[in-house]
Amino acid sequence: MKRRTFLQAGSALSLGALMFPVWPSAGSQGLQPLRRNTGIYTHRGGTIGWLAGPEGSVIIDTQFPEQALRFRELLAAQSQAPLRYLINTHHHGDHTGGNAVFRDSAAQVVAHENCLLHHRRQANERGNAESQLFADTTFDKSWSARVGDERISAHYFGAAHTNGDIVVHFEAANVAHLGDLIFNRRFPYIDRPGGANISSWIQVLAQVRQRYERDTL
Repeated sequence: MKRRTFLQAGSALSLGALMFPVWPSAGSQGLQPLRRNTGIYTHRGGTIGWLAGPEGSVIIDTQFPEQALRFRELLAAQSQAPLRYLINTHHHGDHTGGNAVFRDSAAQVVAHENCLLHHRRQANERGNAESQLFADTTFDKSWSARVGDERISAHYFGAAHTNGDIVVHFEAANVAHLGDLIFNRRFPYIDRPGGANISSWIQVLAQVRQRYERDTL
């Protein structure tokens, strides 16, 4: 793909896809509804995506413990439905650090198989494995589940920011969470020890652009 073509495609994706800020301002700390029963929560760390339906809730990423606790309170005020799935887009601490807050409530924790490997490695290196909540359900290429009338699917397109990044799609709402595959107003972090690959990242973004519709947030 030529550079100009890629930049044009990237610009279209930026307009047609929801940007998930990495370090948003502290002023944005409420649940922000999107479509149907889905929304986002931004505070400190990778943006949390959520589904709060009558048959169950789903959360994508958990930021850090303090922020996860606040998010849990807000979600509980929105819905008393059980937490069916906690999904991690990749292993970095600003996306998995708050997992343990949901240790007693998440029925399943889902991630790509490489995400789990890196999460465990990183926790062991830092000596904090006991305080972590790791994925108990992993996959290679794709995973899906249904919660009420919403189908949640996750896809792995290849090495990019890490070699465990996934895109999570609320299909009925047509909202896709890209994790850190796209950064908002800052240069992307390239985690080489975590399997990052710039050349592959370009192709991953092209695949994402092709897979999802213009109307996908």
